[in-house]
Amino acid sequence: MISPVDITVNVRRFANYAAPMSQTVAELGWVIIYVPDVREALAFYERAFGLEPGGIDAHATFGQLQTGSTALSFATEDRARAELRHPFRPGTLDTEPANLALSFVFDDPYTAFDRAVSAGCVPLAPVEPKPHGQHVGIVRDRYGTIVEIGSPLDPA
Repeated sequence: MISPVDITVNVRRFANYAAPMSQTVAELGWVIIYVPDVREALAFYERAFGLEPGGIDAHATFGQLQTGSTALSFATEDRARAELRHPFRPGTLDTEPANLALSFVFDDPYTAFDRAVSAGCVPLAPVEPKPHGQHVGIVRDRYGTIVEIGSPLDPA
């Protein structure tokens, strides 16, 4: 089954390209969510999760928000169709969610969860304590993407 939100994870390879694969290290470059309107998606994620703008291309087919060391990116569904060269089903709240979740960490996940729902996210699970000590709630954004809203992990 094709997931409702096709997400492409782009990685950059570090180390010597001549090195064996076992010595190649990957770093998550960014995550791309394909959406009908990049400007609207950027504005929605700024409102829902308080993310900072990272830029948008001149034709508004690709944009990013800053999330720390890895950017959250959005590209148009038309761009996805052109670049993927395979069947593509846009994300929607009318279908089952994809097999991937974004996870945002907040000092106060309860307030962050309420802000996300107020901005238009659909609550799936309220914020609650987990056995490992983290407090986590889960929503779906307006494109069907699962978003986990949690407290920092205790390093212990």
